[in-house]
Amino acid sequence: MSRFKKFELDYIGIEPLEHAVVYHKMGDYSVILSIRNGVEKLCADSSEYYRFQQVFANIIKTLGAGYSIQKHDVFAQKVFNKEAPTDDFLDREYFNHFKGRVYNDVTTYLTITKNVTRSTFFQYDAKEFATFLKNISKVIDILDKNEFYPESLTEPQIKELISRFTCMNFSESNFSLSNFDIGEERIRMGENVMESVSLINIDEVDLPNAVKPYKMENVGYDIPKDIMSFLHTVPETKTLVYHQFIQIPNQKKEQLKLEAKKKKHSSMPDPANDVAVKDIELVFNLIAKENELLVYAHYNIMLFGEPSSVFKAKNYVENELFGIGIIPSKNSYNQKELFMGAFPGHSNTIKGYDKFLTTSDPSIALCYKESIQKDEESHSLIHLTDRSGIPIAIDLSEMPRATGRISNMNKFVLGPSGTGKSFTTNTICRQVMGQGAEIIMVDTGHSYRPLCNYLNGKYITYTEEKPITINPFKFNKTEYNTEKKEYIKTLIGVLWKGAEGKLTQLEDSLLLEIITCYFNEIFVEGNASVDASFNGFYIYSIEKMKEISKKDKIEVPVKDYAYVLKKWYKGGEYETILNSDMDKSLFEEKFIVFEIDNIKDNKALFPVITLVIMDVFLQKMRHRTGRKELWIEEAWKALTSKMMAEYILYVYKTVRKFNGSANLVTQSLDDILDNPIVKEAIIDNSDTIVLLDQSKFKDNYDRIANLLGINEIERRKIFTINQLDNRTGRSPFKECYIKRGNRGEVYGIEESIYGYLTYTTESKEKKLVAKYVHATGSHEAGLKRLVADWKSSGLSKERFVQKMIPNDSKVLESTEDPKVLESAEEMINT
Repeated sequence: MSRFKKFELDYIGIEPLEHAVVYHKMGDYSVILSIRNGVEKLCADSSEYYRFQQVFANIIKTLGAGYSIQKHDVFAQKVFNKEAPTDDFLDREYFNHFKGRVYNDVTTYLTITKNVTRSTFFQYDAKEFATFLKNISKVIDILDKNEFYPESLTEPQIKELISRFTCMNFSESNFSLSNFDIGEERIRMGENVMESVSLINIDEVDLPNAVKPYKMENVGYDIPKDIMSFLHTVPETKTLVYHQFIQIPNQKKEQLKLEAKKKKHSSMPDPANDVAVKDIELVFNLIAKENELLVYAHYNIMLFGEPSSVFKAKNYVENELFGIGIIPSKNSYNQKELFMGAFPGHSNTIKGYDKFLTTSDPSIALCYKESIQKDEESHSLIHLTDRSGIPIAIDLSEMPRATGRISNMNKFVLGPSGTGKSFTTNTICRQVMGQGAEIIMVDTGHSYRPLCNYLNGKYITYTEEKPITINPFKFNKTEYNTEKKEYIKTLIGVLWKGAEGKLTQLEDSLLLEIITCYFNEIFVEGNASVDASFNGFYIYSIEKMKEISKKDKIEVPVKDYAYVLKKWYKGGEYETILNSDMDKSLFEEKFIVFEIDNIKDNKALFPVITLVIMDVFLQKMRHRTGRKELWIEEAWKALTSKMMAEYILYVYKTVRKFNGSANLVTQSLDDILDNPIVKEAIIDNSDTIVLLDQSKFKDNYDRIANLLGINEIERRKIFTINQLDNRTGRSPFKECYIKRGNRGEVYGIEESIYGYLTYTTESKEKKLVAKYVHATGSHEAGLKRLVADWKSSGLSKERFVQKMIPNDSKVLESTEDPKVLESAEEMINT
């Protein structure tokens, strides 16, 4: 006779109904759902944990006596191996950067079982089965309304799930079963072992007297976390399954049993019995006042991996359980029972000594409630990382607008110097370009030149020899409307009064009348003698002012007006700026950077050029299909004068009608807090807020929070930025908080070395990249050669850059390979 025993489960079949039903040989039948836990990890909102509690309390009450639920949270060790969604070089290198990175994936299953009443002769009850199916539908409705995303597993999915449980392999797409060697303390599966840690001590139930659904933990700011949150960080296991079992008995029978126990303890007075009586009375009070149900509960943590790893993992788990007041069983010799009882719909194997009687609320509190960030479903995705360093796809535009989370796609980016503000903007813009968007950027620090080169965009720097020009007076009749008149009025007002000035009511009305008459001459009268340029308008407006002054007998400062504006007229200092047609090829360019660093301190030019660029964007926005984005760095300050307030408000409200967005990037706290235009025109019309590390603002955050509509919950998230212990095994990265609508999430900005070198704002690194690109003839080839030379040198990135772009104040040791460095230097200096 063979000494080997066959491992057999007590399933007898699966019926493929609307919700596939699994049958147990003892008569129980179950439906298995995949769900997503309703509390997002690090959501910072304690009410979410109570919401989870309430949802499961409703499920337990909906099912009632004779039912049990099993919840399985499966933490599987996986290896990131996704391919890039496009053939773009930086996209490919981005995904290559993360390939091979190990992470924990979490999937959750909820099994609902009807426990039949067992007797010698079991009979099928059609009415009871129909009620079961109705209850399943009710449970699914509850879960669906509360965004647990329930899906009932099909017959093939159930078979695969049971097979995966059998070999504890949830990591690989292909898996195979191994022979079992079932011992008292662990089960060997091939070269690996599985050990169950039961939270119930068979001899004594060592659980906390009071259990909350969460605990508070400081990660830069006090935030709530699941009391079992440590499960996500258990080291070295290939698979961890947290099995939670709650059985709903007949309430009257259990209450009678409790009443009998109470009388028994009361009849023998001593301190221990007095405590037992008070505990039972407390339970009766909870049942009466809180409408709680009595339940039997069981919890066990299944650890799978190499023997030495499981040993370490078990010690870790036990220490963490001690920390929350749970002393796990030291006598888990029934490993086979614990293992078999953990299978979905197979809880009949769990014996009475592994269950304890409690009320529904504490039994739910011990359930794991958190989910991790998942890819969003959309065709308009960019990739950042989750907080463990794995790429995650999110949509900043289409999906949140379609679902009502935001009403516009405008973005406001705030981050002190050095927090990765420009790096984040580069990352977002490059990926948005990959979706077919067209972008105009207004920059004052050369932060986007490398990206512009990579994208083969148009980089326009303002110089006296080659200024940025446009003729804002030359356009088609179809473009002439109230909005266009407001733009021309704002432009003339800025030329006349300066950005900080303000038109009087008389001057405002006067300019509007002149503009109307001027364009009537062109579009209505068809007067060919009227020159559609600033030169033409300048002459026309002076004559018209004199005419209006004489006719209406009002004092108009014609001479002052003519003197101030003549520098923009032919022969003046800025004659070409408003009189030369814009380069028509700009309308075909997908990515344009206007670099106006040279004029940022010119009070006359800076606001005018900024207005001119915005008009270029508006024209492009109106006449080009697809998505258009305007990004303005510190140049946005030129727009926040009283003179331009109405115009900037118009721009922000208009872009959404043309599938566009206006996006501002700043590091200045005072400019935000003290400028009403920023709030009224910009922030109130920006439904997406991107915040980098805000720790510098921590002492003054009430004002910022009020301005940006950030509540206490969102503030807790913000102050976890760059505060987590999540840097092991990752290259340098920064985190950012992205608030879409009323709530936000924290993401990581981590790039490949090629992406880093493209977006870097470090002067020497930018110079080195530029030299390599120039020498090789393309951005991609230059980066590949640069990275190859750096890696061959054996130097750190910082020392390699220093060697290639030397600084007289620093002298490096000559320990590196001279051949590699000579090769690189020769190429750069050519």
